Amino acid sequence: MPNLSRLRADTVAGITTASVVLPQTVAYATIAGLPVQAGLYCALVPMITYALLGTSCPLSVSTTSPLSALTAAALAATPPGIAPLTAASTLAVLTGVILLAASVLRLGFLADFISDPVMTGLKSGIGLTIAVRRRLTALPSVTAARHHLTDPRHGEIRRAGPRRPGARGRR
Repeated sequence: MPNLSRLRADTVAGITTASVVLPQTVAYATIAGLPVQAGLYCALVPMITYALLGTSCPLSVSTTSPLSALTAAALAATPPGIAPLTAASTLAVLTGVILLAASVLRLGFLADFISDPVMTGLKSGIGLTIAVRRRLTALPSVTAARHHLTDPRHGEIRRAGPRRPGARGRR
């Protein structure tokens, strides 16, 4: 039976957590190139699931900037024709299956081998990557240059070279 005397404190804690986590997960979904609704699902579904099945009260269950950057990298590698939301959902389900298998096999001790400096470096690197990408996409000339470099026709034009001897082509 729930403890009704703690209901007020739990409600305040839930509202405070939601006011921080919801905007954060919406921003992370944007970083990963997904619709903002995906960020809301990433905030709510894990918390509800952990509230029902979890065993540790102080554990934080939500999205993080490294996860959004890794998801964006995985989505960038998907073949054309596959919806980003479908690829991200598949990635989430596969990650859940792997984590469930690791839990059944009691492999949690492996996380103890990752040192704090490595985790700090990972988080700092991800933060810098996100900041630089956001700054570069805000500059129109860099955005145009990046589009020019990633345009598949650019490579074909560059390889084709000039059409006749002495003519000046695009290089």
